Amino acid sequence: NTLHALYSCSKPTVAIVQGSAFGGGIGLIAACDMAIAADSAQFCFSEVKLGLIPAIISPYIIKAIGARAARWLFMTAEAFSATQAQDLLLIQYVAQDHELAAVANTIINRLIAMPASALFACKQLIHDIDQQPLDNALMLHTTQLITQFKAAKEGQRGMKNFLNK
Repeated sequence: NTLHALYSCSKPTVAIVQGSAFGGGIGLIAACDMAIAADSAQFCFSEVKLGLIPAIISPYIIKAIGARAARWLFMTAEAFSATQAQDLLLIQYVAQDHELAAVANTIINRLIAMPASALFACKQLIHDIDQQPLDNALMLHTTQLITQFKAAKEGQRGMKNFLNK
């Protein structure tokens, strides 16, 4: 489905929110890697008012904001602001309406400037490690990963540039 395609996309995904995002719209936001919202944006899980539940979007919402906040917002169908969405970590950046495009462009340009292989690997790393126990096997795995990236051409160039500053 679309939500899973966004969530598992190897490239960075950014939601830019203006106006109202209800139900499935919030699911799309939560499936993205990060989100930017206009300060006037409003959010609501309105399904319960209709006798429904936000089942399809729930895995993405719960990963984004946690079970406790999801209980509150799913069951009350309470509308919430962009600032509240940022406090819940659903939104990472809030901008004034007239600055939304400029803020979005800044974030997107920052992502574009990053080495693509490192971005893709970061996303994979997060997917692989999320919910894993912090044990010796995980520590060994992450040590091996950083060693691989330090040895790669982009890693060598990045470290050299850093050390030359």
